[in-house]
Amino acid sequence: MQPNANAMGTWKSCWFSILIMLVFLTDEFSKSKGVLPNSSCLRRERQALIKFKKGLHYHLSGVSSWVGEDCCAWFGVGCDNTTGHVLKLNLHSSELSGEVNPFLLDLKHLNYLDLSGNTFLGEIPSFLGSMKNLRYLNLSSSLFSGVVPRHLGNLSSLKQLDLGGNPNLIIDNLQWLSHLSSLQHLDLSTAMFQRVSGWLYIINMLPSLSKLFLSDCHLGDIPIPLLHVNLTSLRVLDLSGNGFNSTVPRWLLNLTDLEQLDLSENEFKGEIPSTLQELSNFLPSLSELFLSDSGLLAANIPSPTAHHINFTSLAVLDLSGNGFNSTIPRWLFNLTNLEQTDLSRNEFKGEIPSTLQELSNSLPSLSEVFLSECGLAASILIPPLHVNLTSLVVLDLSRNGFNSIIPAWLFDLTNLEQLDLSENGFEGKVPSTLKDLCNLRKLDLSQNRLRGEIFEFLGPSLEYIYLSFNSFSGQIPASLELFSSLKSLDLYSNNFSGTVPKSLGQLSELEILDISNNSLNGVLSELHFTNLVKLKVLAISSNSLKLNVSLEWSPPFQLQSIRMASCKLGPGFPLWLQTQKILFVLDMSNTNISGTIPDWFPSIADTIWYLDLSNNLISGHIPSSMGYFLPEMLFLILSDNRITGSIPVSFCKARKLMFLDLSNNQLSGQLLQCWENFDYLFMLDLASNNLSGQISSSMGSLHGLVSLHLSKNNFCEEIPFALNNLTKLIILDLGENELSGRIPPWMGKNLTNLHILRLGSNNFHGGIPPQLCQVEHLQILDLAHNNLSGTIPRCFGNLTAMVLNPNTTKDILNLDFGNLHVVMDGAFHWNQRNLDDRLLKFSYDEKIDVSTKGRQLEYTKTLSLLTSLDLSNNNLGGEIPEELTNLHGLQSLNLSENHLIGRIPKNIDRLTSLESLDLSRNQLSGGIPPNVSALHFLGRLNLSFNNLSGPIPLTGQLETLDDSSIYMGNPDLCGAPTGRRCTGLDLVNNGTELVGSPSGKGDDDEDEALWFYIGLAAGFVVGFLGLELFLLEDFPPLAKALGSATEDFGGDFLPLVVILGLERDDEVPVQGVLPHLWTFSATATRYLGQQFFKSSPAISSQETHSSNLKKPIHPISSHCIPHSRVLNFSHLCTFNWLVGAAVLEALTYDFISRNPSIKSQIMLLIIRGMDRPSPSCCKVVLEALTCDFISRNPFVQSQETYSSNL
Repeated sequence: MQPNANAMGTWKSCWFSILIMLVFLTDEFSKSKGVLPNSSCLRRERQALIKFKKGLHYHLSGVSSWVGEDCCAWFGVGCDNTTGHVLKLNLHSSELSGEVNPFLLDLKHLNYLDLSGNTFLGEIPSFLGSMKNLRYLNLSSSLFSGVVPRHLGNLSSLKQLDLGGNPNLIIDNLQWLSHLSSLQHLDLSTAMFQRVSGWLYIINMLPSLSKLFLSDCHLGDIPIPLLHVNLTSLRVLDLSGNGFNSTVPRWLLNLTDLEQLDLSENEFKGEIPSTLQELSNFLPSLSELFLSDSGLLAANIPSPTAHHINFTSLAVLDLSGNGFNSTIPRWLFNLTNLEQTDLSRNEFKGEIPSTLQELSNSLPSLSEVFLSECGLAASILIPPLHVNLTSLVVLDLSRNGFNSIIPAWLFDLTNLEQLDLSENGFEGKVPSTLKDLCNLRKLDLSQNRLRGEIFEFLGPSLEYIYLSFNSFSGQIPASLELFSSLKSLDLYSNNFSGTVPKSLGQLSELEILDISNNSLNGVLSELHFTNLVKLKVLAISSNSLKLNVSLEWSPPFQLQSIRMASCKLGPGFPLWLQTQKILFVLDMSNTNISGTIPDWFPSIADTIWYLDLSNNLISGHIPSSMGYFLPEMLFLILSDNRITGSIPVSFCKARKLMFLDLSNNQLSGQLLQCWENFDYLFMLDLASNNLSGQISSSMGSLHGLVSLHLSKNNFCEEIPFALNNLTKLIILDLGENELSGRIPPWMGKNLTNLHILRLGSNNFHGGIPPQLCQVEHLQILDLAHNNLSGTIPRCFGNLTAMVLNPNTTKDILNLDFGNLHVVMDGAFHWNQRNLDDRLLKFSYDEKIDVSTKGRQLEYTKTLSLLTSLDLSNNNLGGEIPEELTNLHGLQSLNLSENHLIGRIPKNIDRLTSLESLDLSRNQLSGGIPPNVSALHFLGRLNLSFNNLSGPIPLTGQLETLDDSSIYMGNPDLCGAPTGRRCTGLDLVNNGTELVGSPSGKGDDDEDEALWFYIGLAAGFVVGFLGLELFLLEDFPPLAKALGSATEDFGGDFLPLVVILGLERDDEVPVQGVLPHLWTFSATATRYLGQQFFKSSPAISSQETHSSNLKKPIHPISSHCIPHSRVLNFSHLCTFNWLVGAAVLEALTYDFISRNPSIKSQIMLLIIRGMDRPSPSCCKVVLEALTCDFISRNPFVQSQETYSSNL
């Protein structure tokens, strides 16, 4: 037994040694394979993930948790439970950017890769085509660009390929797709197909394909029908947004298992009912059909086949934007299983309550109804009768223009989860029954006129609250944490006040917060952001808020959009910005930031698309390397700071810039010479700096440039010819530089889209090129302060934008730059829809300095409504072209400080929109046209320092311009503003203008003058016959004197003239012809002075005494008018006739007494009270009087009188 025992012990010892050896060998084998103790993760694959992580930019995302030894436990990593190999990498929407590096190739067994929803930028790495085990590859919506690599065709095991949502991707060849025979899901949406022909034939080579998405791919025409369709497995097909312009292709009818079809946004031919009938007959499984904006005719006339539409399988139908203009078509009610319908953007007739009633009664399963912008605006307040809308979950009634209160019946729809009432003009307060919608998750009341408090009616189930552009008031409630599911809170542009509650920080689901443009105040601290781990958009602009956080604060969120304009952030740059690695939008304008741009700042800018640091106190140089960190920058605004130095050459690398504004700084040096790099630039503003040298010829490569501002610098030499290539320019501002040479004629030939051209305050010489008249959109033209000579081109009267009323020609330009939408309404607007198109709205106000109303004014939002022509401070000569009066829409005209001659155009009243007119410091002559008074909008007038003469027509609009400086420097003007009373000579010199007729030349003027005098004489005659009706009765002394003179007609005759020294504005309504009669009466008496009154010393004239006689003659008013009686101007009419007749009597009798051979029948008739004489008699007397008077007064010069009456 003992040997056996020994043998047994030996055996046990042997087994023990073997076991030890096995453990050792297993450990060594594990080490050789890279398997870590107590872990299923392979060492080599862990290292590959670590190296892949190093190429990424991230912060507080799932990738940041990649620590520890077991990589299989890391976020987004999936391993084989047996082998430990990494099989799956899912980093969807992980807020990543940076580089997808080739260390992924070390994951040999990887079959699932999802990098979608990030911001990698750049091209799709070609090495992905070497990952042969991949069966799922999703790179969608990650901002990849460039040509899709053909290497992806090597992924023969691939079942799902998703590259959609990358609008900068280019597909130039599809042959590689034919190698992916196992492909079941293909999404190439928004990729640009360039020169790809036969795409359908290649797709047809994928027999396993069940889902195909090719929306917005620029496919062009649908190829001819296939002889054999292989796509029998296809369940989902999206061909929307491709602009097809044929009939709906027949081969679609062979896809008998199709369940979802989207043909929206095309231009198909045919009718909707017949198309639906065909689809229902051949595609019995179709459950979702999208035909919005399809181009198909709505066929409002009942189709004979419409009642055969039997789409019992159809659950979702989108017919929006198809031009319906009748009631809702009856065939729609045959779709008895319909759950969701979109009828938006049509013009249906009827009322919304009855429409909903019909839909709900006929379609009992209907749960989602979209009736946005559908024309059903009438009678929304009428409640629906006998309607059962309990199944309704989603209701969209936006953009219908109801302009009423919100109807109460809407809040009876107790199962509603989404309600959109935006852009309707609703007013008043929100009904308190809103709180009865307990299931409501989304509420949109934006862009109405609602007021009052709102939060007390909002339920805690809400996830999306949109209240922007209303007048809601009150405070944001302290109990905000009750909205625990809230994802989006938009309070933009209301009247909310008070402080922001700290409970905001408890909204852990919140992604979008916009409280901008309210009256909020107080301090935002770290407590306000404690648990906002999902926040992506933070918008707090235009309040009285101060952000007060510690220097060491590290926010819990990774923001994509920060808008804090006009908040208090300074003095330095917020240090916590360093933690934000995936910023798209950063607006810190007007936030009191000072100091230099920190060295770390460019490193956070590599993902930013929109950066606005304007209106701060930033100083120092722009970091020289900054341009290298701006690969994706679209908008860069650093204006209104104190930045010095030159524009960094590194900016040449920012090739995607669309908008660059560095204006109002202290930049110096010369312009960049690399403008040909900026293929997308449409706005460049470098105004108000110290830049110098010549304007770079490379700017001629900016073919998309719309707005160019280089004013207020020191640029010199001529405008380079290369700028003639900028044919899309709308605004060109080169004013206030040292540019020289002639204004190039090519501006008018090539830059025909110009609306604004500013070349003022330079050294241009020569004439104004008439080619500028070809720029019909020109609404602001500033050529002032140059050395231009010659005349004003007459063709300026053809500038269309100045001819038409600016209120009716407001030019809205829609220019498409990818995701950019430019609106020329004084502002540029841009919407990026990646996050929320309601909140990511950016605008930039164009600004232009315009000299008008005597001041230099900066115009912004009203720019498109302004029209101005400024040619002042030049050496222009000749007359003002009459054609300029064609510019009915012109608001400001400045021709001052030139050498213009001639008269002010007689039709100047045709400038009906004119608000400012400056013709000062020229050599204009003649009178001021009375019709200037008809310029009803005229707020500023300057006619000073010319050679104008005659009376100032102080009627109409000119009565409101009470400023004597308007007329100074014109010694021959008369009237109240000048302090010089008008005389008869002024009247004669100014010709017919005094009676409101336009100035003219030649025979027409002579005839008008003649008839004026004839009419005046006739007036005297008629007036004198009224003596007994007024004067002889009311003023007995005067009646007695006149009576004595009449009775003594055959003896010594003592003429009697009574002229009262009353001013024109003494209770006198100056209108019509009466002022002219009064003027003639007074001034005629003045010019009698030295001759007539010397021979009649007893006759006195107050007017003569005060104005013209060198030796005063004392008045005898006490002998004629009692001191107790004052002649009131309520008797103005009779008084004017009286004075006129008395003066005429004196002149005539004096003339006759010295010329006995001439018999005046008219005075005999007047004095003897006989019947009214004929006009011809009046003419004879006037002619004789005038000739005699002038011959005895050689100092009286009147060309008008001489030519008309002698």
